Amino acid sequence: MSRATAKPSTSSQTAQSLLLCETLGFSPQLLLDDIINIANNAVQDGVNGMEEFLQKWADERVSRDKSSPISVEATTHEVEQGLVAFQTLLEYHTDIAFDFFEAWCLRNIFVIPPDLSIVLPHQESLDLTVKPDQGQALLEEVEELRKRLDGVCPILFSINSFLFFFLFTILMWYSLSNEIWKELSVGL
Repeated sequence: MSRATAKPSTSSQTAQSLLLCETLGFSPQLLLDDIINIANNAVQDGVNGMEEFLQKWADERVSRDKSSPISVEATTHEVEQGLVAFQTLLEYHTDIAFDFFEAWCLRNIFVIPPDLSIVLPHQESLDLTVKPDQGQALLEEVEELRKRLDGVCPILFSINSFLFFFLFTILMWYSLSNEIWKELSVGL
């Protein structure tokens, strides 16, 4: 039984992925990348362990069979060729398996169904039913408020400068009056 599904638009997919990242608090793609990197590191560690084991085995084989015509160089070359083939095959299959894993996770786990409406707590009071002409009016209002705020900033700077000068003057008078009282009290 086949079921035709409409493919969501790119902007819809982007919005869903951003919503998913915001909801989870992390990017699913980055999580999957970390999992794949850990698996690749484990494969590399396994190949390195296999190399150590085979090198010891080859050294023991050459030292045990002194009468055989097997040389150390030939054995080492054979081990290296086998390890390269083993590593290539293992990495190839690991890459294929994790490509399928990544695609499956992104399609089945880290996906928001199009018919599911998600409202995050900080978005509950938002009005998303604004029409384009209303949106333009809101943008114009925001721009006007910015201009008013820009006009207020120099006034606030002037007030702050005046208050600083005023407080500085009061502190100077206070300091001077303390010195005068000290001199008067010494003279009495």
